[in-house]
Amino acid sequence: DRIRPFAHNTAHSLFRELPESQFFDFMGLFAKPYTERTTGEYIGFPATDLDSLTLTIDQINEAVGDLANRASDFDAGCTELLDYAIQALIERRDRPTDDVLGHLAQLIATSEIDELFAANLIVTLLAAGLEPTILQMGLIVEEFSKRPEVWDMLAANNDLVPAVLEELLRLRSTNQGVVRSIDKDV
Repeated sequence: DRIRPFAHNTAHSLFRELPESQFFDFMGLFAKPYTERTTGEYIGFPATDLDSLTLTIDQINEAVGDLANRASDFDAGCTELLDYAIQALIERRDRPTDDVLGHLAQLIATSEIDELFAANLIVTLLAAGLEPTILQMGLIVEEFSKRPEVWDMLAANNDLVPAVLEELLRLRSTNQGVVRSIDKDV
């Protein structure tokens, strides 16, 4: 619940900045910055660090597409994120917070997990988690654009949003390797 007001305000701020033209880069102007900002807030990264972190994450994701030729870019990006995560965890030990970094720092302090494991969790959240979320937003908007009556239905009844989103995640998932099914009609 801590992240909801931030996510809500971020979405509204980004929507206000969207151009009024019929066509625009939804992924670049909304999906990517929204996902980066809300994930950064959830994990506990200062907003001032997000631009450099997302550049590093982009470097890692681009390198993954051509690991045979870009393994050194991938390694350098992962090392940079890992070093950043370790430093952030060290800072959180002295200044606890109610976010992922704060909770992981507490687990390290009580020896429930070690620092490297915690830092690797953070790198995984960032390097592997942002891109699928950004792409999923695009898939959802694409489906909604094919069904304007669904937009209208949701505008009239916000209580339906969770069920519709769950159905869209099942119908058009970025993770096509996992089959999702429902046990009752939605």
